[in-house]
Amino acid sequence: MINSKITEGLDSSGLQLILVPEEDVKNTLQLFLGNKLPPLFKATYNEIQLYEKEETLFFLVGIGSKTSISDIRNVALNFSVKFGKKIQENELNIHIPKSYTINQRLSFYNGLFLGAYSIKEENDHFLFRKDVEIKVATTDYGIAKEAKVLANAQGICMNWLNKPANKKSGPVIADYAVRMANQLGFKCTVLNRQQATAEGLDAYLAVNRASEFDASFIVLEYKHDKAVKKIGLVGKCVTFDTGGISIKPSQNLHYMKSDMGGATAVLGAFHAIAEMQLPIHVIGILPATDNAVSEKAYLPSDVINSHAGKSIEVIDTDAEGRLTLADGLSYVIKKYNPEIVIDIATLTGSAVRTFGYECAALFGNNEELLRDLHFAGEASGEKVWQLPMWETYAESLHSDIADIKNYSGKPIAGAIDAAVFLQNFTHNHNAWAHLDIAGVAFGNTPFGKDKTATGYGVHLLIEYIKRIID
Repeated sequence: MINSKITEGLDSSGLQLILVPEEDVKNTLQLFLGNKLPPLFKATYNEIQLYEKEETLFFLVGIGSKTSISDIRNVALNFSVKFGKKIQENELNIHIPKSYTINQRLSFYNGLFLGAYSIKEENDHFLFRKDVEIKVATTDYGIAKEAKVLANAQGICMNWLNKPANKKSGPVIADYAVRMANQLGFKCTVLNRQQATAEGLDAYLAVNRASEFDASFIVLEYKHDKAVKKIGLVGKCVTFDTGGISIKPSQNLHYMKSDMGGATAVLGAFHAIAEMQLPIHVIGILPATDNAVSEKAYLPSDVINSHAGKSIEVIDTDAEGRLTLADGLSYVIKKYNPEIVIDIATLTGSAVRTFGYECAALFGNNEELLRDLHFAGEASGEKVWQLPMWETYAESLHSDIADIKNYSGKPIAGAIDAAVFLQNFTHNHNAWAHLDIAGVAFGNTPFGKDKTATGYGVHLLIEYIKRIID
């Protein structure tokens, strides 16, 4: 966790960090440095120059002409990753252009704090030192504090996604969730295999059947005294996905520790919600299990039951995430009756093939909800884009022997088929959205040479919740 203190009020002594737009480079530098200007600094995007004047050190950080939330966060993150372990001073004054909006400012501070993350346990980044003060303009104090909360929550999300499979079985995650709930003052209930059976969570249990670890169907509940909305969040929590009997190829199989990106986003969001004391009632469902291969594994051609009472023909055991989500969705809707339901999952390669690594695929049945998620994505820099769910897509999931298939068997429209499948388990809820984050939860980051967690989803969910409680 980031230990540095945030204080309001800038100081002319101490280390100075100045974000400089390319179109205003001369005026900005004159404001801080007078007429003696660095001859080579042009303020191009990600250009960083260290300059000394009268024993004061200035970090000049160029933003170029870019103004998007993602670009601003990335330039701050780049600075933090590049210089965070080299800074020895215990005071950093931050100057952001006055013309920047609240979301742009939040994005810069968030990038700065997020850049302190380390995939290794030891961390010598200056922001982890308790003696460090981050000084900001008085008007930015609340913004910077929120950015720090978000970065710590994103760090939790990234820590769990980056852990190797043998360090994060369902019971291990459940134990952490219970401890986090106790620490932050909300509820956490964990259903084991016997309890999940009694609740009728048969689709989830079919996936868990091959595992050496007990079922851990995790239910989080945060309820503020002045809650204005009740929302259900369901996060895919497949701790490692072999593909089951429909086993995946071995190439890059080690990356399938990342198949719980939806759950880690929900975990991080709960941490931030509780820290910020948002006036909301949130129920989080994390159906934790691995998708293993053993003599107990469920098979292609099996017909299994579900919490919603619908039978499912298993075509592909590598379409397991939607089975766990189906029971999660049905459970949260029937048990808690939330006004809004959102599920979030690293669900399909189809979403990656459609959008690459730029945004999440968004589906749903409520225009206001979809619009709010879209705007939350723009404001947070964690973008989403809607795909259709026309009735004709349902035909590909027709089963002759069950209510529905878990996979169409076709190499097309995979993300859409998955969303259509999930809608069948929402009990006709009138405000449901599905986020397929397969392309954005895990990828190339500054935190490691191999692919690592991005923290995607935490900021998006918090930004969405802030919008609906205003």
